Amino acid sequence: ARVEGLLQPQSIEFSRLTQEFTRLSGELLAHGHPADATFALLRSADCLRIVRQWNAARPVYRQVIVLAQRAGRADYEAKAWLGIGRLEKFGAQNHHAAREAIDRALVLTGTSPENGTVRADILIGRADLDSSVGELDQALADVSQPVTIARRSVDRDLLFNALFNRAGVHNQLTETLFKIYGSLPCVTPDEWRGCEGLGREVRDD
Repeated sequence: ARVEGLLQPQSIEFSRLTQEFTRLSGELLAHGHPADATFALLRSADCLRIVRQWNAARPVYRQVIVLAQRAGRADYEAKAWLGIGRLEKFGAQNHHAAREAIDRALVLTGTSPENGTVRADILIGRADLDSSVGELDQALADVSQPVTIARRSVDRDLLFNALFNRAGVHNQLTETLFKIYGSLPCVTPDEWRGCEGLGREVRDD
């Protein structure tokens, strides 16, 4: 979809996919496959979010959460909360609501290795959220975990995303440090030697 440039808000292709995933979810649920039905509906919500239909995506993600709880799929529920976190960040510009949703997703994944990839995706999302509001120390702590998880995985896309996001945080930290450095007062060599001499006198006293 990205290669073909289909990420437009009025994309006909994504509208069709949304309808198909929703229909498929209903059929799977009717035939006694709640987990698969949950996954199909999750993809429907993702399609709506990708084309920035934020208000339409929100209730579908809520439906996914209910279905995931019934199916006992904490990983799908976590992905739904991550989706809500993304639409809160990019759609509603609500940092607090986005952080709450992403934190709920993290709790659901726990520390089980089988949920490692999902957890890494969520942590990348949280790092992106933190870096967007200047919380760079927290962002760096968040994004370091996905790099560790990804290095143990065969998922090259995950490793790329983790490293790319960590590089972005480091870049922001560098820019911040240079701004601080640029604001420091200029000191001439004579002034610096005077400061050193004063320091020695203070220590001697």
